[in-house]
Amino acid sequence: MENDAVWYETAFVTGATNGLLSLAESLVLPLPFAAAGGARQPLVPLPADDELDRGVLPIFADINAYYGTTDVPAVYRYLASDPGYLRDTWNTVQAAFADRVLRRKFKECIALGVAVAARSPFGLDLHRTQALRLGVTEKGIREVVQTAQLFNTYTKIADVLQLEPDFPDVT
Repeated sequence: MENDAVWYETAFVTGATNGLLSLAESLVLPLPFAAAGGARQPLVPLPADDELDRGVLPIFADINAYYGTTDVPAVYRYLASDPGYLRDTWNTVQAAFADRVLRRKFKECIALGVAVAARSPFGLDLHRTQALRLGVTEKGIREVVQTAQLFNTYTKIADVLQLEPDFPDVT
């Protein structure tokens, strides 16, 4: 493929986003930016401020600065029960979304498409908010959603029909 770096970055953002959203959805965590913090009831209780290891506070400050919020998204609060895992996960997210060949704004659009495909309310709220904050227009958001829907449709049809890839040399 021409310019493999674009595809590697796209795959990295997709993988990192999918992993984080799978965790958030499986725990039924409150939505990060929805009014009233999202009305969903978490599967597990999130640690209160007084239960947190003080070592996570600088990580939380970094997360809040990155997302432009004062209340760290619930998935990171959940991960704070294991400060090392929180740090590693946050480092992975930052690395995946770092500006390289692709800019963060574009990567937030990829992540929004992943959230559409994953049917993740948490991810839809997080990545739509971030894409808009970084300058994506409502028209751009619609384009991402429609593209994700289109590919979900084709993928589901191919799955149901048990189709094989058209390019047999790729295994």
